[in-house]
Amino acid sequence: GSWMRGRGQSGRLLERSHENLPFSVENKWRLLVLMCGFFGSGFAAPFFIVRHQLLKK
Repeated sequence: GSWMRGRGQSGRLLERSHENLPFSVENKWRLLVLMCGFFGSGFAAPFFIVRHQLLKK
């Protein structure tokens, strides 16, 4: 069956699983800063939007 064809490649696929990402995962500290910035900006955006609306005349 077709499920048997991919079984031998599972190790190679796990080794190359990060090659199709649009950012590098080699440096874990750089990745940490990027992820904190990405998720932090998404978390902070509603608060800044509410602040902007409250300060508008």
